[in-house]
Amino acid sequence: MKPLSVIFEGDNLRYLTELRGSPLSRLFYNKATILLNEFGRFLSFYALRYYFGPLFLIIFFPLWILGITDLIMRKKWKIFVMLLLAGIPVYLFDKRELLFLAPIALVYLYIAGAGLIYLIKLIKKWQNKK
Repeated sequence: MKPLSVIFEGDNLRYLTELRGSPLSRLFYNKATILLNEFGRFLSFYALRYYFGPLFLIIFFPLWILGITDLIMRKKWKIFVMLLLAGIPVYLFDKRELLFLAPIALVYLYIAGAGLIYLIKLIKKWQNKK
């Protein structure tokens, strides 16, 4: 497990100290920029391509979108908190292996399942109107 202080070591710290004199370098190589880069790397672990391949992406992505909208409409924020918490070990260990990505994949499957249930409710509602 890597500590969070590793963000400011190595190449990142070199960028901060190497060009410290000029105002332009302070604009591009500051601690906020490094933190934003690390936050972007943290969000990269949530990319759907790791969890759903091209074939499954066609099937699960519409259900996933429906699930996201349903969970937001019903204000089920705990699922999104669980999703963020599931990504922290993946980020800290910096491993893109199935063992580490499994918690995120399970939450994604739960969201897709919520989307399937929402789709079934919409179909029943549409059939009752006929």
